[in-house]
Amino acid sequence: MLKLRTIAGLLWLFVATQAVAGNWRDQPDQTVETPVGKFTLTKLRARHTIGILHIEGELVNETNKSWDYVWVAIEMHDKNGKVTPKIGPSSAVLNADPNASGQFIARNFYPGARFKIKYQKDDVKADGNTLNFAFKYAYGVYPLTYSLGLVKPAVSDSLNFKDDAITLAFVQGKTALNFALQNNGDAPIKIDWNTVSFVEPGGSAQGVIHNGIRLIDRTAPKAPSMVPPRARIEDAIVPVDNIEMVENEWITHQLLPPGPLGLKLAGEEFSVFMPLDIGGTTKNYSFVFKILSVQ
Repeated sequence: MLKLRTIAGLLWLFVATQAVAGNWRDQPDQTVETPVGKFTLTKLRARHTIGILHIEGELVNETNKSWDYVWVAIEMHDKNGKVTPKIGPSSAVLNADPNASGQFIARNFYPGARFKIKYQKDDVKADGNTLNFAFKYAYGVYPLTYSLGLVKPAVSDSLNFKDDAITLAFVQGKTALNFALQNNGDAPIKIDWNTVSFVEPGGSAQGVIHNGIRLIDRTAPKAPSMVPPRARIEDAIVPVDNIEMVENEWITHQLLPPGPLGLKLAGEEFSVFMPLDIGGTTKNYSFVFKILSVQ
């Protein structure tokens, strides 16, 4: 009798465990179109039980871009209509896809890479037997290569400028506009970094930082740089709006907009406004760059 009760108890526990665990339901493969190609979602399956939703699968990068990150929106429906978890997607994802119920992010996503999807959300009211999903591209970022030309105050494909006071050579970096400034005269030159500005495509101006400034001090007053007569300095210009705190870490974004946003900027212009105090007299330099190509 005891053995029978034990077996019955184990059987009940097994059935109860299965009911709590729920059953995985396979989902068909899907394709997510991006502005530069597609991602494929495969090995999809989902489970919903006691209010907890799980979605698993793989996201395959079939574009030729190495994405820094990409957000994918998840649309959820069951027989009663749209399924809305208590904690939904971010406002940026909702702006891209107003029908989104959830989201996930893939980082450092190179061509051919497979990202393991492990999505879980608690407090989800849904009918597990009719729950289905659609995945949509929300937004993402990948590096772009810009080809630049200097158009003012003089035209230069090599991004160099020279007059009686200075010789200035710019070099485009990933997150900064690097430069070397030669003082051609017998008077000192002072760069007041509090007056230097970066004017992005479209005309919006912002302050800058340079080498030696901590990212956390990006908006604090900055000491000037001095260039003695006939001397040379090397430094860098970083727009302050490109600096932000992400997940408790300060990061510096690409100097010019990354892809796919930046693809439309070919032919546009941006500039650096750099007043120089030359022997006590301020000369306002505005260096205007044209974006020749983007890829």
